[in-house]
This record gives sequence, C-alpha cells and structure tokens, in this order.
Amino acid sequence: ADGKTTILRTAGKPAKIKLDKESGRELQFITATLVDKNGTPVPDELDITFSADGAEILSTATANLKDTVPYSATTRKLWNSRAQVVLRAKSGAVLKVNVGKIKASINQ
Repeated sequence: ADGKTTILRTAGKPAKIKLDKESGRELQFITATLVDKNGTPVPDELDITFSADGAEILSTATANLKDTVPYSATTRKLWNSRAQVVLRAKSGAVLKVNVGKIKASINQ
C-alpha cells in the first residue's frame, strides 16, 4: 500500500446543483454537477435543463458516449452527476439550470 486513504461516500438525495465556470476569450464553459447536501455527487441520470438570459447556448453535452441527444438540445440526461453547457455570453447574462425542482443560476 502507498499509505493513502480512500473514503467512499454514498450519495444522499439530490439537494443542489454546483456550477463551475471556465472562461475563454468569447465562450463560457460551465459544468453542472448534481450533489447532495454534503456536496457528494449524485449519480442519478435525471433530466437537466439549461436556459439563458443575455447569452446564446451553443452546446450542451455529457461524457456519455451513447448519448444521441443533439448538442443543440437544452435538456438532456445527467451522466455521472454532470453535464456541460457552452455559452456565448454578454456582460450581465444569467445562466439558469434546473433538475426537477432543484434550481441554480450563475451570472456571466
């Protein structure tokens, strides 16, 4: 053994959507992760919906190689708790994300 400890946690019920943003020159790449109240990713394949005010949604995707949903779709199934959206945003734009009744938003 290398002396490292690994802790496995079972996810609870979905509680919030964590949004992580990476900015390019013209595009925003935002990863949405469904997590429980402790921040543990919830691996449920639930529908996630993206909408934007003041921004153009260029693409949505997951890492699921069997996903046949078009990249232009604004609703798709989460894969391993995650989905990504690519935006062309103007200053003051807002991305809104929801999984069922769970909602999140991020300002651009």
